[in-house]
Amino acid sequence: MRWAREIGGGHFLDLVLDPDGGVGVALHDLADSSTSTDAADIWSAERGACVFRTRTTLKDLVTQLVANLHRIRLRDVDPTTGMTDQWPRTFPTAIHERLEQQAVTRYGYRPLSRVELDHEDPA
Repeated sequence: MRWAREIGGGHFLDLVLDPDGGVGVALHDLADSSTSTDAADIWSAERGACVFRTRTTLKDLVTQLVANLHRIRLRDVDPTTGMTDQWPRTFPTAIHERLEQQAVTRYGYRPLSRVELDHEDPA
């Protein structure tokens, strides 16, 4: 994610579904210089060096994403305003609920209750 007037420090996240049901995940630096003031450099779509890459299953990617969004929603979102604690943004509740329902239907995902989350091992 890039913010206006912010220079450098961003990354690209690429996800690729392969024919075997695996998902390739890659995180790349941005190609722009962290000292550039030129908008064309700052907002370039060119990727820099690969920082991280891995392969996982679609099931694991979806269920882990949904589980972590669930944790954020229960722990870090004001239930009255829908705003997140750490960023001045509303939590995407409707999108999360659709993703969570798909994870339940397709992969047997079971969201943890607030009590289970409170007693979860922080590892």
